[in-house]
Amino acid sequence: MDFPRPNPVYRLLHRFYRWRPISWFISVFVPPIDRFFFKLSGKRITLVQLLSGLPVIMLHTIGAKSGKARDSPLIGIPVGDDYHNLLLIASNWGGPHNPGWYYNIKAEPKVSVSYRGRREDYEAVELKAGEQYDRYWQKAVSYYSGYENYKRRTTRSWIPMVVLHPLEN
Repeated sequence: MDFPRPNPVYRLLHRFYRWRPISWFISVFVPPIDRFFFKLSGKRITLVQLLSGLPVIMLHTIGAKSGKARDSPLIGIPVGDDYHNLLLIASNWGGPHNPGWYYNIKAEPKVSVSYRGRREDYEAVELKAGEQYDRYWQKAVSYYSGYENYKRRTTRSWIPMVVLHPLEN
């Protein structure tokens, strides 16, 4: 999958998106709109992707409590030597709790990702604190600087990060 980096115009817009009232609005109203837009576009693109230039994926998980299929629009940051692995940040917009998709992955690490009309299977591995965590955090911030705001805003001791490794078909 080809994951572009945001251009300078999008990076300027990211500063606007980081403001607390704007990020609150986005966190509450945009995910349901994104799911609808994703279906409307033939599972090819999300609204956030159009407005931010960020590589937004649709993460398909199984609910940890419900056992039902769940879809979450998330920024998928390519990492590793071959860029086939994806980094997910469980920032939850800087909120006090981890997002639901994080608990779904903890319960069932085999997930699927849709991006630009393609769907692939992955296995999720949580990063532990250390050098790799720090390096990947910097990579995430280089894609979207708002993660630093979320880190300052949250009352959690740290923000979990998960790397998705492609499964062999």
